This record gives sequence, structure tokens and C-alpha cells, in this order.
Amino acid sequence: MSRVMAGLLGIIIAAFTADIPKEAQEAFAKATEFDLYSLDPSKETKSGFHGWAILGKTSVKGELAKKVREAIEQGISENRDTKGGCFLPRHGIRINGGKKPIDLVISFQCLYIYVFEGEKQTGWTLTSSSPDNLINQVLTDAKVPLPEK
Repeated sequence: MSRVMAGLLGIIIAAFTADIPKEAQEAFAKATEFDLYSLDPSKETKSGFHGWAILGKTSVKGELAKKVREAIEQGISENRDTKGGCFLPRHGIRINGGKKPIDLVISFQCLYIYVFEGEKQTGWTLTSSSPDNLINQVLTDAKVPLPEK
């Protein structure tokens, strides 16, 4: 790995707080393909995505996956310890390929991202709401329904 690439990977990983396991950080930083979910924050369910009803999902690959990943990394780096007093996730990401899937359950409204490895929550971080529009556009372009705001 070149020094430039190693430096960029370090910046990406540093964007996550220390509350994210290293394996999850690396899996997200390297992801070239993942599933993007639209979640209904008003409907909790045991059969959904970590307790939230799934409205639909799409597979995101290549340049689009890179664009979404970079937007989320930017959102994480933009947060200056601002927190919401809620957790209303409207988005989820599942990264497959490791021993267990790595899942991000995202509430841009409340500024939290919860991280799961398999079914176990292993960490969390804060984000800004800046990635929300891009992610909604990706879902809309794939004809995946969005929850009501």
C-alpha cells in the first residue's frame, strides 16, 4: 500500500470515533459493495433491520458505493459532538464478506449511527445530517420507498 493510500485510510478510519471496533471501521473503509436500506422509524419490529421495519433495499456498487461511503465519512467528520435526544433511523447499510455482516443503523435526524456485527451492537458514532439527501436520492433512483419525514 502506498504512503498516500495508507494516509487516506488512516483519515477515513480516524473519522469514526473510538467507539467503533477496528474490524467494522476497516470493513466500511474497504467496502466496494453493500446493501442500502430504507427503514421506517415509526415501526419497531423483531423481524426487521435491528428492530426497525424495512421499507426496501438496494445493492450499491462501485463508484456509487464509494460516493455513499465518502458522504457518510464526511458526515461523521462534520459532527462536533452534537447529539439528538432521539434515535429515529431511516437508513441502514449492510456490509457482507466477513465472518459476520457489519451493519450501520443510521438516524441522520438524531445524528447517530449504531454499528452491529451480526446481531450484536458493538459501537456507535455521531454524524451530521449532510449525507441524508444523497442517500435518499440513491434509494429513490432505485425505486425504494422512503419513510415519511
